[in-house]
Amino acid sequence: MSVQRVVFFGFDESFSPGDAAEMTAIVSTWRQEIPGLRQVRIGPALFTKPEEPGPGYVLSLEFGGQDDLEAYKSDPAHRRLSAWLKSHDYRVRIFDFEFPGERA
Repeated sequence: MSVQRVVFFGFDESFSPGDAAEMTAIVSTWRQEIPGLRQVRIGPALFTKPEEPGPGYVLSLEFGGQDDLEAYKSDPAHRRLSAWLKSHDYRVRIFDFEFPGERA
């Protein structure tokens, strides 16, 4: 059963194209680095609510199962993104869900 994690990052107006490129570069190697991670997608949100000013980015991850998701949380690659985010003003929303009809 695969597990999907979708993360919305809302940044303040100072978030630059260079910041977006840095974040994308950090995430771009994850598929090769993180065991159990099947798919990684990251890109700008097409729509954010007016009460959430600034650019938004969406990170979509697909794991082989719940154990893979749990292992990801402490993986050094994930911790690199967490450390990078600490230097930025952002909001985050995380959604995890399963696809019960699929097998790992």
